Amino acid sequence: MNLRKLLGIVAVCTAVLGFAGVQAAPMVYEVSSTGKLNCPGSPHGLWTNKLELGGGSCAQYYDYQAGSTLTVDTTAGTAVLNATAENPAGITAVINFAWDNLVPAASWTGMVKNGGGGNPADWLYFGSGTGSVTFFSGGSLLGTVALTIVPDTALQIGWGANDKTSEFGASSWLRTPSQYYRHFGTHWDFNMDLAAVPEPSTLALLMLGMASLVLRRRMNA
Repeated sequence: MNLRKLLGIVAVCTAVLGFAGVQAAPMVYEVSSTGKLNCPGSPHGLWTNKLELGGGSCAQYYDYQAGSTLTVDTTAGTAVLNATAENPAGITAVINFAWDNLVPAASWTGMVKNGGGGNPADWLYFGSGTGSVTFFSGGSLLGTVALTIVPDTALQIGWGANDKTSEFGASSWLRTPSQYYRHFGTHWDFNMDLAAVPEPSTLALLMLGMASLVLRRRMNA
Protein backbone atom coordinates (compact mmCIF):
# COMPACT_ATOMS: atom_id res chain seq x y z
CA MET A 1 0.00 0.00 0.00
CA ASN A 2 1.51 3.36 -1.00
CA LEU A 3 1.75 6.35 1.34
CA ARG A 4 -0.89 8.41 -0.47
CA LYS A 5 -3.50 5.66 -0.11
CA LEU A 6 -2.56 5.15 3.54
CA LEU A 7 -2.97 8.87 4.28
CA GLY A 8 -6.35 8.81 2.58
CA ILE A 9 -7.51 5.93 4.76
CA VAL A 10 -6.22 7.68 7.91
CA ALA A 11 -8.03 10.88 6.98
CA VAL A 12 -11.35 9.14 6.37
CA CYS A 13 -11.13 6.93 9.48
CA THR A 14 -10.20 9.75 11.83
CA ALA A 15 -12.94 11.99 10.45
CA VAL A 16 -15.52 9.21 10.88
CA LEU A 17 -14.30 8.38 14.39
CA GLY A 18 -14.27 12.06 15.30
CA PHE A 19 -17.82 12.53 14.06
CA ALA A 20 -18.96 9.42 15.93
CA GLY A 21 -17.33 10.77 19.08
CA VAL A 22 -19.17 14.06 18.71
CA GLN A 23 -22.44 12.15 18.38
CA ALA A 24 -21.86 9.76 21.31
CA ALA A 25 -20.00 11.84 23.88
CA PRO A 26 -21.78 14.15 26.31
CA MET A 27 -21.79 17.78 25.15
CA VAL A 28 -20.04 20.27 27.40
CA TYR A 29 -21.14 23.90 27.14
CA GLU A 30 -19.49 26.99 28.55
CA VAL A 31 -22.11 28.91 30.53
CA SER A 32 -22.43 32.69 30.45
CA SER A 33 -25.07 35.19 31.52
CA THR A 34 -27.54 36.86 29.22
CA GLY A 35 -26.67 40.40 28.22
CA LYS A 36 -30.02 41.70 29.41
CA LEU A 37 -29.39 43.95 32.39
CA ASN A 38 -32.12 44.07 35.03
CA CYS A 39 -29.95 46.27 37.22
CA PRO A 40 -26.79 48.26 36.31
CA GLY A 41 -24.05 45.71 35.71
CA SER A 42 -26.23 42.78 36.79
CA PRO A 43 -26.93 40.27 33.98
CA HIS A 44 -29.82 37.89 34.51
CA GLY A 45 -27.90 34.61 35.08
CA LEU A 46 -28.81 33.02 38.39
CA TRP A 47 -31.81 34.89 39.81
CA THR A 48 -32.58 34.37 43.51
CA ASN A 49 -35.83 36.35 43.60
CA LYS A 50 -36.44 37.53 47.18
CA LEU A 51 -33.06 36.40 48.54
CA GLU A 52 -30.98 39.58 48.21
CA LEU A 53 -27.70 38.69 49.92
CA GLY A 54 -25.45 41.70 50.38
CA GLY A 55 -28.36 44.14 50.25
CA GLY A 56 -30.35 45.96 47.57
CA SER A 57 -32.78 44.69 44.97
CA CYS A 58 -29.97 44.15 42.44
CA ALA A 59 -28.37 41.61 44.79
CA GLN A 60 -30.72 38.91 43.49
CA TYR A 61 -28.98 38.94 40.07
CA TYR A 62 -25.85 36.80 39.68
CA ASP A 63 -23.36 36.81 36.80
CA TYR A 64 -21.82 33.43 35.81
CA GLN A 65 -18.04 33.30 36.17
CA ALA A 66 -15.40 31.73 33.90
CA GLY A 67 -15.23 27.94 34.13
CA SER A 68 -18.99 27.44 34.54
CA THR A 69 -20.23 24.49 32.50
CA LEU A 70 -23.40 22.62 31.55
CA THR A 71 -22.82 18.98 30.55
CA VAL A 72 -25.62 17.40 28.51
CA ASP A 73 -25.77 13.63 27.97
CA THR A 74 -28.67 12.73 25.71
CA THR A 75 -27.77 9.02 25.86
CA ALA A 76 -28.15 8.93 29.65
CA GLY A 77 -30.91 11.53 29.55
CA THR A 78 -29.15 13.83 32.03
CA ALA A 79 -27.70 17.31 32.32
CA VAL A 80 -25.42 18.73 35.03
CA LEU A 81 -24.68 22.38 35.85
CA ASN A 82 -21.44 23.12 37.70
CA ALA A 83 -21.08 26.87 37.98
CA THR A 84 -20.08 29.85 40.05
CA ALA A 85 -21.80 33.20 39.89
CA GLU A 86 -21.40 36.54 41.62
CA ASN A 87 -23.82 39.36 42.48
CA PRO A 88 -23.06 43.12 42.61
CA ALA A 89 -22.51 42.91 46.38
CA GLY A 90 -19.64 40.43 45.88
CA ILE A 91 -21.54 37.36 47.10
CA THR A 92 -20.39 34.17 45.36
CA ALA A 93 -22.85 31.39 44.53
CA VAL A 94 -21.57 27.86 43.87
CA ILE A 95 -24.14 25.93 41.85
CA ASN A 96 -24.43 22.15 41.64
CA PHE A 97 -27.60 20.99 39.95
CA ALA A 98 -28.57 17.91 37.92
CA TRP A 99 -31.55 17.22 35.66
CA ASP A 100 -32.89 13.96 34.29
CA ASN A 101 -36.03 12.62 32.58
CA LEU A 102 -35.21 13.73 29.02
CA VAL A 103 -38.59 14.32 27.35
CA PRO A 104 -39.01 14.36 23.54
CA ALA A 105 -39.96 17.83 22.36
CA ALA A 106 -42.99 16.48 20.52
CA SER A 107 -44.45 15.12 23.76
CA TRP A 108 -43.51 18.00 26.11
CA THR A 109 -46.68 19.55 27.57
CA GLY A 110 -45.26 21.70 30.38
CA MET A 111 -44.27 25.34 30.60
CA VAL A 112 -42.25 26.90 27.79
CA LYS A 113 -40.68 30.36 27.87
CA ASN A 114 -39.23 31.61 24.60
CA GLY A 115 -36.59 34.33 24.60
CA GLY A 116 -37.14 34.70 20.86
CA GLY A 117 -35.34 33.47 17.77
CA GLY A 118 -36.00 29.77 18.29
CA ASN A 119 -38.57 27.04 17.86
CA PRO A 120 -39.55 25.19 21.07
CA ALA A 121 -40.32 22.12 18.95
CA ASP A 122 -36.56 21.81 18.32
CA TRP A 123 -35.46 22.10 21.96
CA LEU A 124 -34.36 19.52 24.52
CA TYR A 125 -36.45 19.20 27.69
CA PHE A 126 -35.34 17.61 30.97
CA GLY A 127 -38.43 17.25 33.14
CA SER A 128 -37.02 16.82 36.65
CA GLY A 129 -34.02 17.91 38.67
CA THR A 130 -32.47 18.55 42.08
CA GLY A 131 -29.44 20.34 43.45
CA SER A 132 -28.20 23.21 45.56
CA VAL A 133 -26.66 26.66 45.60
CA THR A 134 -24.07 27.48 48.28
CA PHE A 135 -23.29 31.11 49.07
CA PHE A 136 -19.99 32.63 50.21
CA SER A 137 -18.93 36.13 51.23
CA GLY A 138 -15.20 36.83 51.26
CA GLY A 139 -14.57 33.10 51.44
CA SER A 140 -16.87 32.62 54.44
CA LEU A 141 -19.80 30.24 54.14
CA LEU A 142 -23.20 31.92 54.34
CA GLY A 143 -25.35 28.85 53.77
CA THR A 144 -26.70 26.33 51.27
CA VAL A 145 -30.16 26.30 49.68
CA ALA A 146 -31.54 22.98 48.39
CA LEU A 147 -33.56 23.29 45.20
CA THR A 148 -35.82 21.18 43.01
CA ILE A 149 -37.27 21.92 39.61
CA VAL A 150 -40.67 23.62 39.60
CA PRO A 151 -43.38 21.07 38.65
CA ASP A 152 -44.51 21.19 34.99
CA THR A 153 -41.34 23.01 33.95
CA ALA A 154 -38.06 21.76 32.50
CA LEU A 155 -34.48 22.54 31.77
CA GLN A 156 -35.07 23.71 28.21
CA ILE A 157 -32.12 23.91 25.79
CA GLY A 158 -31.97 25.38 22.29
CA TRP A 159 -32.00 28.58 20.27
CA GLY A 160 -34.10 31.08 22.23
CA ALA A 161 -34.50 28.64 25.15
CA ASN A 162 -32.79 31.16 27.43
CA ASP A 163 -35.86 33.09 28.58
CA LYS A 164 -33.88 36.34 28.42
CA THR A 165 -32.16 36.16 25.02
CA SER A 166 -32.58 34.84 21.47
CA GLU A 167 -29.14 33.20 21.51
CA PHE A 168 -28.46 29.48 21.92
CA GLY A 169 -29.00 28.80 25.61
CA ALA A 170 -31.07 27.28 28.37
CA SER A 171 -33.46 28.12 31.21
CA SER A 172 -34.83 26.33 34.23
CA TRP A 173 -37.22 27.36 37.01
CA LEU A 174 -36.51 26.22 40.54
CA ARG A 175 -38.52 25.63 43.68
CA THR A 176 -37.01 26.69 47.00
CA PRO A 177 -38.00 25.07 50.34
CA SER A 178 -40.52 27.85 51.05
CA GLN A 179 -42.24 27.67 47.65
CA TYR A 180 -44.75 24.90 46.98
CA TYR A 181 -46.87 26.18 44.12
CA ARG A 182 -46.18 26.14 40.42
CA HIS A 183 -43.99 29.12 39.43
CA PHE A 184 -45.13 31.38 42.28
CA GLY A 185 -43.69 32.50 45.60
CA THR A 186 -39.92 32.47 45.82
CA HIS A 187 -39.07 30.50 42.68
CA TRP A 188 -35.55 31.01 41.34
CA ASP A 189 -34.24 30.93 37.76
CA PHE A 190 -31.23 29.63 35.89
CA ASN A 191 -30.84 31.57 32.63
CA MET A 192 -27.84 30.63 30.48
CA ASP A 193 -26.25 31.43 27.15
CA LEU A 194 -24.29 28.38 25.97
CA ALA A 195 -21.19 27.86 23.82
CA ALA A 196 -20.04 24.34 22.95
CA VAL A 197 -16.63 23.23 24.26
CA PRO A 198 -14.95 20.64 21.93
CA GLU A 199 -14.22 17.30 23.60
CA PRO A 200 -10.38 16.91 23.61
CA SER A 201 -10.08 13.40 22.15
CA THR A 202 -12.65 14.11 19.45
CA LEU A 203 -10.92 17.37 18.57
CA ALA A 204 -7.60 15.52 18.30
CA LEU A 205 -9.09 12.97 15.90
CA LEU A 206 -10.56 15.66 13.70
CA MET A 207 -7.25 17.56 13.62
CA LEU A 208 -5.37 14.37 12.69
CA GLY A 209 -7.78 13.75 9.85
CA MET A 210 -7.41 17.30 8.56
CA ALA A 211 -3.59 17.09 8.78
CA SER A 212 -3.65 13.83 6.79
CA LEU A 213 -5.75 15.42 4.07
CA VAL A 214 -3.45 18.45 3.85
CA LEU A 215 -0.33 16.23 3.59
CA ARG A 216 -1.96 14.06 0.94
CA ARG A 217 -2.85 17.12 -1.15
CA ARG A 218 0.73 18.39 -0.95
CA MET A 219 2.06 15.02 -2.10
CA ASN A 220 -0.33 15.07 -5.07
CA ALA A 221 0.61 18.66 -6.00
